Amino acid sequence: MTTRTTRGRVLGAVAVAATGMVAGAVWAGCTRSARRQGKDPTPRPTASPSPAVLGLPMLLLEAHLPEQASARYQAVRVEPDGSVTLGDSLQAPALPLQNWPGHYRTAVAFDHGLWARAEQTAAPDSQPALHRVLVRRLGGGAGAEVAIEVGAAQPAALHLAAGGLFVGSAGRVAWTDLGRPAAPTTLVERDMAYKEYDIFVRHGDRVLAIDDVVTPMLADWFRVQAGRAPERLGDFTMPGLINGHYDLAALVPGPGPDEWRVYVVAPYGIMSGWGQELAVLPIRKDKLDVPEHMLLNGGGGPGVEEHVDRGTHKPERLTTGTEFTAFTGLTVAPDGHVLVAAGERGVLVFAATLAGKPTVLPGVCHDVIGFEGRLFALCQEPAPGGAPAGAAPAGAAAVDAGVGAGVLLGLKLEGESVVEVSRTRLPALYRRFVN
Repeated sequence: MTTRTTRGRVLGAVAVAATGMVAGAVWAGCTRSARRQGKDPTPRPTASPSPAVLGLPMLLLEAHLPEQASARYQAVRVEPDGSVTLGDSLQAPALPLQNWPGHYRTAVAFDHGLWARAEQTAAPDSQPALHRVLVRRLGGGAGAEVAIEVGAAQPAALHLAAGGLFVGSAGRVAWTDLGRPAAPTTLVERDMAYKEYDIFVRHGDRVLAIDDVVTPMLADWFRVQAGRAPERLGDFTMPGLINGHYDLAALVPGPGPDEWRVYVVAPYGIMSGWGQELAVLPIRKDKLDVPEHMLLNGGGGPGVEEHVDRGTHKPERLTTGTEFTAFTGLTVAPDGHVLVAAGERGVLVFAATLAGKPTVLPGVCHDVIGFEGRLFALCQEPAPGGAPAGAAPAGAAAVDAGVGAGVLLGLKLEGESVVEVSRTRLPALYRRFVN
């Protein structure tokens, strides 16, 4: 599974409120909630079936730009034959950036029909803004929306795993069991008020939480199991970056026992220019197995680097193509190939080792995801009137403006390449899979 950053201290007295009786089906795959309405703040759900029973084969797409105060979402059901059916279209408020007036971000998570999103709630003018996480099930599941109050710290990232909800904020990782709603429990707390945990990535029973900006960049490693609090197996310092940060991550099992690989994308900007790293980092016996004080963009890192010269604005190093475009999506196929969405360069397909040049599926693609053994990409068709395909107007109209219709592609690997096997036109230009 791949997660990207969204770019919040003490959760305070965290309370849980429900808008009605919480059915087990809601918690097994739910997201979104409502304000407390004077009811018993301790829901009493029925016994919750396992997520495997209740889980729906669904994807959730997001359309949002930083200037927009709300985000648009599209539910997509994946049929047994790999075809897709469009479901509900939804809209939700985004989170105001606390240090950048007029700009917003989202903190959302989705897993097999369960949708969690963070929102800011009203507060007296003399008090800091408060936040809550809203949880609901999409796809026709019965039950009420549930609100989990999380206090003044703005959530930077959410993640759903094994029937629980992770909440990342500045210096803190918290968790709550959605089968037995209660105040979120602090799993990790660090004295780093301006450094947020804003990447969660999972495979199987392992979850990695990354504080992705400003050295030292820290990560915490958990084992998850349904019905139990996550077990913190350890923490480690991620390789440093010169004026850079981690933006994307994907976690997969490694070749040996008790071994994992985390693939990362890390953009940077330094005096000589700017660029991005695509690297693979091994985790062995619950420890990050890389040289101490290693720099990803210091030369000789465990991956590939693309770099643009600041003086000429010309690329000096590219994995493929002639123009630099940002890596905006990352996933790992079941056979180990690494897929990267690279904007106007399309989808790049790398070997598991990242060695050699990637193959390319041409087009304009913004995100990629692996889901139940299948591969999908969020792309866009050529823009009308000859406008650049990747162009995006500012303001609220940007999601729907004519910048090239959004399409959901079904993909399949053939040897070292990926090919398109299905194409579904979308009602808006969606740029992100929520996971």
